[in-house]
Amino acid sequence: MSIYKALKKAGMLAFDISQNLERKPQGSWWVEKQELGKEEIVRTIFSKLNLQNNIVSVHLFFEVYTNGKLKQKYYECGEARISSKAEIEELLKDVGFEIENVYGNFDKSAYDANSKGAVFIARRR
Repeated sequence: MSIYKALKKAGMLAFDISQNLERKPQGSWWVEKQELGKEEIVRTIFSKLNLQNNIVSVHLFFEVYTNGKLKQKYYECGEARISSKAEIEELLKDVGFEIENVYGNFDKSAYDANSKGAVFIARRR
């Protein structure tokens, strides 16, 4: 079932997308750590962007440590297409949404060419 059909008439849809692909490196690594009591979870992320088709592949490596000793490892991967603000606006209108606003961030700041993302607020007609 589509989101449009799942919403009642005048129902609201809100979501965000990443922007500024041309400024992002084509491949990047970063590490995040979080402590949960005696456990520490380390997430290593590698993302690679293909500018020809705007597909980003993401590789997630998880390590779980208990009292400083490695106990488990997990790996996940996936791909997503990165769409432009203009592409998303066109798609929303084509399927019957009315765009109420597009913000540059979750703080409702105005969208401009330097925004790192776009937050869409749309209503089903």
